[in-house]
Amino acid sequence: MQIRSAAKWIAVAAGILVGAVIVGFTLKDTTYIEAKLEQIKGARQSVTAVEKTTAKTQKIKNAEIVKETPLPESSCISDFAFTGQMPELPTGCEITSLTMALNYYGYSADKMAMALEYLPTVGWTNTYYGDNETLYGNDIYNYFIGNPQSETDGLSCGAGAIVTAADGYLADNGNAMKAEDETGSEPEQLYRFVSEGTPVVVWGTIGMEERQIMESWNTEDGREASWAMNDHCVVLIGYSADSVTVADPIEGIVSYDRAQFESAFRSRGNQCVVLKNVQ
Repeated sequence: MQIRSAAKWIAVAAGILVGAVIVGFTLKDTTYIEAKLEQIKGARQSVTAVEKTTAKTQKIKNAEIVKETPLPESSCISDFAFTGQMPELPTGCEITSLTMALNYYGYSADKMAMALEYLPTVGWTNTYYGDNETLYGNDIYNYFIGNPQSETDGLSCGAGAIVTAADGYLADNGNAMKAEDETGSEPEQLYRFVSEGTPVVVWGTIGMEERQIMESWNTEDGREASWAMNDHCVVLIGYSADSVTVADPIEGIVSYDRAQFESAFRSRGNQCVVLKNVQ
């Protein structure tokens, strides 16, 4: 009886030992597998991080390539069709310049339709003094103030208004292109656009003379705005070391001194607009 009991306990102990060994191997295998999975996960994350870094690096390299690519000494867009603003739009140089840019790309834009149907306008007499005695007025950047058909009741507009007009027209004509507000660009970027065959709607002054500010005010969102009697807008289509070629809505296809052009451009806050293909 004792022998049988002892044998029983020995068998039980052996079973426990075997189970422990099996469990030990199972735990070891599980730990090993989990460790391998963590390694794989870490490797995937590393690959993803490398891919993201590589993509970002490539973008930087592409930008540097563009920046480092020498700008041609001169360039001019040929066969650029001229449209004059007179006599229908005596203060509509901006919308006329946009009309020329659109038609360069094969559209059949009409300056009057652009002015009456697509150009956002507001009245020019809505000025008032705030509590701090600051003069406030309408947003000349995003609206044409007054009537571009009037010589006395029309002021001007900024790049925002021209982008709105362009995108409205393009939406009605296939949406193959869109307007890009490139305000803030330095003159070299304008010349690079031209060298790539892209005309640039540029804000400047009549004859690229010194700007003569007549009135200034603040917009309701706090930006400074101003208007000058000789404010003007043209399309830049060429440049050389000492001159630029523009489609001037008043004068036609003419050349101006490059330094004077750049000065006039900066006096208007480096405002400019281009049209680009939709990607």
